[in-house]
Amino acid sequence: MKKILIIVLILSAFNSVFAQKIVETKVSFDYEKHSGILSVIYNIPEGFHQNFNEEYFGVEINNVKSITFGKIIYPKGRMESGILNFYGKTELKIPFNIDKTIKKGKFDINIKAKYQLCN
Repeated sequence: MKKILIIVLILSAFNSVFAQKIVETKVSFDYEKHSGILSVIYNIPEGFHQNFNEEYFGVEINNVKSITFGKIIYPKGRMESGILNFYGKTELKIPFNIDKTIKKGKFDINIKAKYQLCN
């Protein structure tokens, strides 16, 4: 009975940590400049952190005709033992420009938010 209770407690703790929304997105756009910022916000659960490693922490965006994305802007983070770590709410910003000749309309942009949390 104790083994079952321990397994249930472990699963409950695991589910409560990952039940929250880890990744959110928002977009700000300046119509006059035809440019904006795509923000990818990571809500890193308490007790976890994310190392800076572009292979495991970043954003991949599909090619969208007439939209050019810049390099990811990472926040400062916290340097610990020579490794840059991120905690809590962490926002990555990706600047973009839209071709001035583009017609108004709906554009589907597929993004892949990459992360590998450590505890």
